[in-house]
Amino acid sequence: MAQHALSTPFGTFGAPPDVVAWVALAVGLLATLALRKQVCTRAEDLARRNPRACVTLLALMALGLSAGYVGYYLRGGPRIIDATSYWLESRSFVAGAFDFAVPGSEASFSGRFLVPTTPVRLAGIFPPGYPAAIAIYKAIGIPMWLGPSLAACIVALTYGCARRLFPTDTNIATWAALLSVLSAALRYHTADTMSHGFCAVLWLALVYCTLNAWAASTRRAAMGWLGGAGLCLGWLLATRPFTALAAALSLWLLRRAWVASRERPVEAARGAMRTWPLWLGVGALPGVGFWLWHQAATSGSLFGSSQLVYYALSDGPPGCFGYGLGARGCLYEHGDFVRNQLPHGFGVWQLLATTGRRLKAHLVDAGNLELFTLAVPWLVWRGRRSATTHFLAGTILLQV
Repeated sequence: MAQHALSTPFGTFGAPPDVVAWVALAVGLLATLALRKQVCTRAEDLARRNPRACVTLLALMALGLSAGYVGYYLRGGPRIIDATSYWLESRSFVAGAFDFAVPGSEASFSGRFLVPTTPVRLAGIFPPGYPAAIAIYKAIGIPMWLGPSLAACIVALTYGCARRLFPTDTNIATWAALLSVLSAALRYHTADTMSHGFCAVLWLALVYCTLNAWAASTRRAAMGWLGGAGLCLGWLLATRPFTALAAALSLWLLRRAWVASRERPVEAARGAMRTWPLWLGVGALPGVGFWLWHQAATSGSLFGSSQLVYYALSDGPPGCFGYGLGARGCLYEHGDFVRNQLPHGFGVWQLLATTGRRLKAHLVDAGNLELFTLAVPWLVWRGRRSATTHFLAGTILLQV
């Protein structure tokens, strides 16, 4: 951070701290100077006439920016402890197991986010969905290209979903895709080996496949798209289970938005639409099975939790890790925070305060500038009669 930066409730402002920030500032100034009405109109016309070229260009920009983040900021490899833990899990997967052999005394190798499966083997505690994706890229020798690939997918899927939700206005899809390119948060989460960017791809793909299923011209095509949506939901559950629950709930809002739109399926696809939850569930079975298999291998119980096992062994007091209100907060890993913010446990006030702090941290992203974000409640109110607005606003709340 710059030495003489100005800290305000709306972010920190000061001289750019490195060459990347200087380049971003220069590009931003040039873009601002070029943003005349005629230029914007011409750009929108080009995007409307050549949507495939537009999406391809934006996807390549996202891929390049995330690859640059990997090279410049991460120096070519994972950095924070969570990212390196996912990386270690993926190495075990490539070797054909959920755990790995300890080459010496277990005490010399036991560390954060690792649990013993046998006296001489350790396993990572994170769900297996994202490590499996890294393992695929490891197997072909390009593991750090997974993130940039996800960045490109986010752009393409964002555009595709917006086109389905707003079929009469191509500009909405173009701007949505552009904003996904400009998000600094997405650049990080499609660079370091963290699961958030992968979850974004799976959630978007779930929505995109479901929308295509409901718009399909034949029952067979609809069932195929729903099977693909189910695979995405299952893989999301095997990556972040509670995110998958939120994504599944968002589909009910999506269904209302679709029914309220002018598009209707042909008669051949109506049967698949009536039974879409069933086909979605069938498609999700491989991911669910993979997740349960991993839990059984790492916790010793099919419906166990490797994370609960880890915190029971490595932290305290007993029961400090878990979901819901009550006596939460592990003193070894987050001692200072627990003592300062959760002295009497995790109650409603602590829940709201913690959520507020996390939202504030995300809002300093230049793509989510607080002043810009203040417009969102107004836009939701303005479109309060639209089922599509209900879906978009509800999805944001479900993620929070």
